[in-house]
Amino acid sequence: MSAPKEEKKGKYFTLAPAAIHKLCKELVQLYHTDLDSAAVKVDIVMAFHDPEGDSFALEKDGHRCLGIASNITLKNRVKGMGDCEILLDGDAWDGLPDKQKAALLDHELEHFEVKRDKVGNFMFDDLTRPLIKLRPHDRQVGFFDNVARRHRSDSMEVEQLRKMFIEAGQVYLPFVQDLGDGEEGEK
Repeated sequence: MSAPKEEKKGKYFTLAPAAIHKLCKELVQLYHTDLDSAAVKVDIVMAFHDPEGDSFALEKDGHRCLGIASNITLKNRVKGMGDCEILLDGDAWDGLPDKQKAALLDHELEHFEVKRDKVGNFMFDDLTRPLIKLRPHDRQVGFFDNVARRHRSDSMEVEQLRKMFIEAGQVYLPFVQDLGDGEEGEK
């Protein structure tokens, strides 16, 4: 007879506390008026890493994420879940300053967009819940440090950062004074 297998603990999840839902509601009312007008229900879940493992609570493409936004299927809406979900890194959350918590939640909310028909009216599912589509990031940066080091301004890594700086100036990189080659971004 073989020895019993040890149970794997793995990652675990909890519903977010009321304070996080309150902050989310405030951000929706301030910055996401379509979500507010359509009465979008946002579920918020906290993810925690495996205490005996070495992975993060949330990861994407091998990198730690502090939040992930996703849609909730019609089947799960029928079960009483919300319209969309924000998954937060519960291991990191308590260590973030309040302003960073608000910025993180705002970032995840920015992914949600209420679908509209051809004349601009909100679209709804069979449960008369608003249909949500996920917005991609306005900018996505793929970066290999070694390539940037080897090829500097000839690399697409450095070119991506240069373009971001020129297009938006100090919004993205407020600590950078100039581009290093005589060009100046907006200040």
